[in-house]
Amino acid sequence: MEIRRNASEIYTRYFIFSRTQMEEQKQTATRLGRLFKPKQVIVNGVAKIYTDIVLDKNNVRYTDAYVVTYGDIRGIKFTQ
Repeated sequence: MEIRRNASEIYTRYFIFSRTQMEEQKQTATRLGRLFKPKQVIVNGVAKIYTDIVLDKNNVRYTDAYVVTYGDIRGIKFTQ
């Protein structure tokens, strides 16, 4: 069965934060000898930390994850 999405849904992304995932990212950076720098997304003029960007908020791998913000990826300012 083919899933069809309208044009606005194609660009919708969810910015997720999970403390568990952030700890894993820190440990990975440390093992690689790198400085961990959290990723940030601008929400109402304020920088918020996020750990992942997903297409569907129901397919998040971590149980402690929550949505920081969501919307059209083309109009959201963020660092990777």
